[in-house]
Amino acid sequence: MVKVTRVARAAARARLADETTGFNPLLAAALADMNIETPANWRLPVDFSTDASRSFFMADIAPEDFAVSTAHTWPLVTLFAVSAANANRAKFHAFSGPVTLGLNVHVTWPGTKALVEMEAVCDAIEETVFAAFNAKAIAEWAMEADHRLVYNGDLTVQRGRMARAAESWRQDLFGRLSLDVFDDN
Repeated sequence: MVKVTRVARAAARARLADETTGFNPLLAAALADMNIETPANWRLPVDFSTDASRSFFMADIAPEDFAVSTAHTWPLVTLFAVSAANANRAKFHAFSGPVTLGLNVHVTWPGTKALVEMEAVCDAIEETVFAAFNAKAIAEWAMEADHRLVYNGDLTVQRGRMARAAESWRQDLFGRLSLDVFDDN
């Protein structure tokens, strides 16, 4: 059976869930380093390990789509496949090429008026994402998760516009992570 995006997504999910060098401990460290209290409406840690999570979903879905369908908590993290392209990087493989995953983090925090410093919370999220995937100590995470994966640090994080959301502020961070998959079937 040829396995393409699911092996990449499973490895990325495991990386986020790592109890020592994953998203949750790194976010706690980033917030502490910036001397920022966790926003009052956040429910941490983000649960990456169960299908009953209310803070992590494997789908490209926006928070407003949850409003009428699914209970969720903040921050809301989504992981999903964006693209897969067989580039024939290795002979006689059913698939050998890049797989791009989306990793979106949606954050809110209470506040009725704009603050002078509203970038720090998203700075902490951005630093967390880069540290979780690109720290030198965990450089071989993809290949350790599955021998078919190669990760070369290809990661981008873009920020959406800050916007009012009822009695809160909301900002979205959009990450793109690229891995090479070499399926040997």
